[in-house]
Amino acid sequence: MAYLYEMNETMVDKLCLGAAMLGSGGGGEPLIEQQVLENLFRTTKKTVKVIDVSMLANDALILPVCYMGAPSVMQENLPCLNGFLDIIRLTEEKYSKVAAISAGEIGGANALIPLIVSLVTDLPVVDGDLVGRAFPELSMSSANIGKDPLLPTAIIAGMKGECEVITTKDAFMLEETCRNICIDNGSASALGLYPMSAKVFEKKAILGSMSHAIQIGGLLSEKKLPTDGELICSGYIRSIKSEISDGFLIGQIEVQSGKKIYSISLQNEYMALNHNKSIIAQAPEIISLIDAETYSPISSESVYFGQEVVLYVLPAPKIWKSKDALKLLNLDHKESDL
Repeated sequence: MAYLYEMNETMVDKLCLGAAMLGSGGGGEPLIEQQVLENLFRTTKKTVKVIDVSMLANDALILPVCYMGAPSVMQENLPCLNGFLDIIRLTEEKYSKVAAISAGEIGGANALIPLIVSLVTDLPVVDGDLVGRAFPELSMSSANIGKDPLLPTAIIAGMKGECEVITTKDAFMLEETCRNICIDNGSASALGLYPMSAKVFEKKAILGSMSHAIQIGGLLSEKKLPTDGELICSGYIRSIKSEISDGFLIGQIEVQSGKKIYSISLQNEYMALNHNKSIIAQAPEIISLIDAETYSPISSESVYFGQEVVLYVLPAPKIWKSKDALKLLNLDHKESDL
């Protein structure tokens, strides 16, 4: 099969950096996933073939894969490969043979999941995902945008070996159902999302997102910022208030820069940025906290008091700028009461 490029161990650091920035504080820190992925590269002596969707037949089945759960909980659990293997087997029983996988979301640790699964299954990875960043809820997927949304479908596997196909009447019910299952599993589950043909994927997905993450990571590794975003300020973490509620890490972070104080509302991801009680940036824009010394993006569960940071905002992926997309997000960016 033709491919765009082969992903190897030398590219992992750049992917992790770029995916962390696109994660906007969420998606989970790829600490464990990176170790697992690098170990698999060494032990299997394989590479991951990254392909463009156009390299597949129109009816070829693509399965986006990801983890679901609170970032702090996922960080404590090794990726459960058996769960993803069960998901692929069940998908093939219910639909057809899986020709390729992709990231369910490119933000955070979930960018690495398809690569890990690929090294075990030899399935190619399509350069694209269903979010273009990270979002806290399954309903916030490009599969649900437009006049022809896909049937809300997830294949979910828990840590105890159970695996089932979930289909619901709308995307919000899919989020609620899977979230409840995830909470019962200890706030961490493996997922296959919206199995679809290559023809549909080409219309619905954010194409090129893995390559985009690697490009951003290359800039950060040289202590440079992307040129298409906005530098808000350099400052330090003034206060942090957060807790896990209903499977989400929610709360508020304050950044002080001189006499100015910026407040970030979080729900796993950094969802809104306020200054003087006015919103100056909000999801689907990608709000990032970056370590001022290392230029590593900082996740919502690892930020600490007094940390010197750069506050930076990337524009939203184009697909999230339509009225249909913003209606789907239906975000309320009031500041947390914590």
